[in-house]
Amino acid sequence: MNNRKPIFAGILGGLALLIVYFGIVTVANSFTHAIEEFGRIWYWIALLTGGFGIQVGLYIYIRQTLKERTRGATAEVATAGGISTGSMIACCAHHVTDVLPILGLGAAAMFLTQYQTPFILLGVFSNLVGITIMLHLIQQHNLAGNSETLHSLTLLNMAKVRNGAIAVSVAIVAGSFVVTGFNGTASDAIAQKQSVSNDPIELAVQSNQENRVAIEVKPVNFSFTNPVTFAISLNTHSGSLNYDLTKISTLICDQGYEYDPLRWDGSPPGGHHRRGELVFPEFDHKVQHMQLVIKDVYDVPERVFDWTI
Repeated sequence: MNNRKPIFAGILGGLALLIVYFGIVTVANSFTHAIEEFGRIWYWIALLTGGFGIQVGLYIYIRQTLKERTRGATAEVATAGGISTGSMIACCAHHVTDVLPILGLGAAAMFLTQYQTPFILLGVFSNLVGITIMLHLIQQHNLAGNSETLHSLTLLNMAKVRNGAIAVSVAIVAGSFVVTGFNGTASDAIAQKQSVSNDPIELAVQSNQENRVAIEVKPVNFSFTNPVTFAISLNTHSGSLNYDLTKISTLICDQGYEYDPLRWDGSPPGGHHRRGELVFPEFDHKVQHMQLVIKDVYDVPERVFDWTI
C-alpha cells in the first residue's frame, strides 16, 4: 500500500486541480459551458493537471523515503501548485473576466484575456521545472529504489537537466509574454486606426450545430459608430423554429456588460428555415472581444458565438 501511495496522491493532486477549473467556470458561467470549454482546451488542462499530479506523486515518494530530511521539497510543490492553479484560472480567463468588471476590476479582466496563453505556459513549465527538481533530489540521495522508471530517469545528470529546464522555461515564458504584449500593442494600433477612419471591420462567420438545429452568425459591417448587427440563419429538419430571437439573445462585451437586441429584421417565428438580421445598440466604448449568446433553442441552454476584434 505504501508503494501505491505516491500514485494515489498524484492522481488526487491532478483531480484537485481539475476541480478548481470546473468550479471557476461553473461559478462564472455554467457547468454546461465548463464541459464545452474543457473540450476546447483539454490539452492545456491535461498538461497542467498531469504535471502537477506527477509532482505531488514524486513529493510523496521522496517524503516517504527521506521523511524529515526533504523538507525543502514542500516549498517546490506548494509553489508549483499555486502557479498551476493560477494558470488553470488563465485557461478559463474569459469566464473570470465576466465577473471582474462587477468587482471593479475591468483592467484585470483585459490583462487576463490578453495574456491567457503566457500564463498557461507559465504553469506548464513550472510543472516541468518542479518535476526535474524532484528527480534531482531522488538522484542526489539515491532514492530510486526498485523503480525501473526512476532508475532510467536518474541515469541522466539531473542537475544539468534541471538547470536546462529552468533556462528553457524562463526563455519560452518570457518570450511568450513579450510576443503577446507586442501583438496586443499592434492590435490596439490597428483598432485605433480603424476606429478613427470608421472603416467596417471584417469578422468571421461562427456556427453551432446541436440537437438538430444549425445556426450560423456573421457580424455585418462591424464598426464602433454603428449598431451591432448580426446576419443569422437557423435551419432544422424537424420541429419548428418558433423563437423570438429578441427575447433569447444577448450581446456581451469584454468588460462584462450585456446588451439586449433592438429588433429582428427577418423571417417570422416558425418553420424549418429562418434568415434575418439581429440588431443591437452600438457599443458606448471600445471593445476587443464580444460574445453573442442565444439561449434555449431546442433544449440547448446556451449557444455562444465569440469574436476577437
